[in-house]
Amino acid sequence: MARFSGKTVIITGSSNGIGRSAALLFAQDGANVTITGRNADRLEETRQLLLKSGVSEKNINSVVADVTTSDGQDQLVNTTLKRFGKLDILVNNAGAAITDGSGVTGTDQNIDVYHKTLQLNLQAVIEMTQKAKPHLIESKGEIVNVSSIVAGPQAQPGAIYYAIAKAALDQYTRSTAIDLIQYGIRVNSVSPGIVATGFIGAMGMPDDMARKFYDFYPSHKECIPARVSGQPEDIANVIVFLADRKLSSYIIGQSIVADGGSTLETRQLLLKSGVSEKNINSVVADLTTSNGQDQLVNTTVNKYGKIDILVNNAGAAIPDSQGATGTDQGIDTYQKTLKINLQSVIEMTQKVKPHLLATKGEIVNVSSIVAGPQAQPEFMYYAISKAALDQYTRSCAIDLIQFGVRVNSVSPGVVATGFNNAMGMPDEATQKFYDFMASRKECIPALVAGKPEDIANVILFLADRKLSSFIIGQSIVVDGGTTLVMGAQAHNLNVLLGLSTV
Repeated sequence: MARFSGKTVIITGSSNGIGRSAALLFAQDGANVTITGRNADRLEETRQLLLKSGVSEKNINSVVADVTTSDGQDQLVNTTLKRFGKLDILVNNAGAAITDGSGVTGTDQNIDVYHKTLQLNLQAVIEMTQKAKPHLIESKGEIVNVSSIVAGPQAQPGAIYYAIAKAALDQYTRSTAIDLIQYGIRVNSVSPGIVATGFIGAMGMPDDMARKFYDFYPSHKECIPARVSGQPEDIANVIVFLADRKLSSYIIGQSIVADGGSTLETRQLLLKSGVSEKNINSVVADLTTSNGQDQLVNTTVNKYGKIDILVNNAGAAIPDSQGATGTDQGIDTYQKTLKINLQSVIEMTQKVKPHLLATKGEIVNVSSIVAGPQAQPEFMYYAISKAALDQYTRSCAIDLIQFGVRVNSVSPGVVATGFNNAMGMPDEATQKFYDFMASRKECIPALVAGKPEDIANVILFLADRKLSSFIIGQSIVVDGGTTLVMGAQAHNLNVLLGLSTV
């Protein structure tokens, strides 16, 4: 019997490349497959390839749909269930690096490109996971996400938004893996390097340039030590392996890198209390709005004539309005969380950039230890926003150092601020939280919660070029040792704090 006999698989982005190869492998090994894409002609090419390989028509569900729309997602799930009666495996493969129509690169790319990039590479994965979840619980199924080596830790100034989307996706994979394994669902991902697909062409690169691209990289061992570009089936084989519980049952929340050694060889070379009232500019503004951002920049320039340092500190973990947790949190919570923790940083950076170029200034972003590599199923959207922010910091640093602007970040652990109250946690529960964490060395080895000034001191250090001039694109962890042990993950804090009984 074929190893996927009786199993049903949805593969997004299967009209060409990796998705097409994965569909062929699954179908040839006995699976029912739902193939999908926006291009009807290319999708038909995939269907014909399956038929010619000996796959029966009754085992193929071909759906022309846009996976970034709710209707397209519903169509994929509903037609699969109607035709095959169940769902065992979800492969979130659809993705693209979307270029700025005006030809802009780096930190200057339009925010519209950011929205489109994250909608396809991240939000669509979240929504497909939510819609497939009840069916995968029933079948104790598998999810395989297709990420990319651009997620880091190397900077990607040429593809910043694509890189932060994939960095966020990697954290989503880790967090959903912990959230869903309790139901018997495994979640993993594969991170391809350079693979000869239609990916480059979809970015608008002409065929002759694409060929030069694929010829150049394998010819330089510092780019691909294996000296050969990957083929779609190289990645498809990893996808099928991760979907096969008999072969990979103990792999949970991991990303397998398939890149011919690129990430092992690639290295980016990094270059080069009595305060007066007149020194304070107090601005009541909403940083998530364009008007609020403009007000901050304009009033600062009007009052002081310049900007030397930008500290992107505003952020929040926004609880779901319906009380949902894990993968069940509403997409509106995802959008609000990314808007304050990621999008506002990008927009503020863009608006302050010309002023920082004039002063050869500094940017310090405030991230969090929830960015990973540990999973954060209880704060999933906050975690992915911070993982994306870390990659933005790295990529932004390489993009701006050429102009003399340094970019770094600080990643706080447990710090006694109003953060928990802003999440709706009562004062009593907040105090219990800080007391609990600080009383257990497996949570905070230093046995004390951090204070705001502990983080502020690091921000000032990173903003002082005399003290930190050779630090570029880095994140300094300030957590009392938490990430070295991360024992907090073994505790259900909601139960311990009396916020939940389950």
